Amino acid sequence: PKHGASRIAAKVADVSYAYAPPMPGSTAHWPALTGLSGELVFERAGMVVRNARGRIAGAQGIEVTRAEAQIADMSHHAPLLKVDAQGRGPLGELLRAGGPLAGEVGGTLAEMRATGNADYKLRLELPLEAMDKTKVQASIVLADNELQLAASAPALTQARGTLNFTESGFSLAGVQARLLGGAMRIGGSGPLLGRPGA
Repeated sequence: PKHGASRIAAKVADVSYAYAPPMPGSTAHWPALTGLSGELVFERAGMVVRNARGRIAGAQGIEVTRAEAQIADMSHHAPLLKVDAQGRGPLGELLRAGGPLAGEVGGTLAEMRATGNADYKLRLELPLEAMDKTKVQASIVLADNELQLAASAPALTQARGTLNFTESGFSLAGVQARLLGGAMRIGGSGPLLGRPGA
């Protein structure tokens, strides 16, 4: 480090990137990115993925329109991977892809029925030696979607607003929808019942 530097930069295309290892003691896994294109840079002990685009494995309808990933120091005894991504795709696919990561409520998310597209943003901090301490910030922007929260529940139609999630809870911001012909506003927040590895 005192006498030189190393740097490798490459343009990549059609790459599969499993950016996080399986979580010990859990069947849940972070879905890999596929068909990935962008710039990959190794500089000194760090790694960066820039301006990446691709798809989510198992949810090919969801387009990752921009993603960045970084490990500042791969030689550190506890390397930290940071991922910042945004994209768009069918809301139903997005809920199914996120279901395995949501602990005990994952089954409920995966069983929800939804139509229409939605935009999402995702920010992760993944300690690669302690995945149970992962931090998540995610938001899904609804745009006239239809949601059925359970098979026996009536559908919410023309849903608009933002669903926000962290590793420990959720909140609803400015959510409006129609239910049984009438307009309604939905708000609130609360804890998730479980999370990956819990």
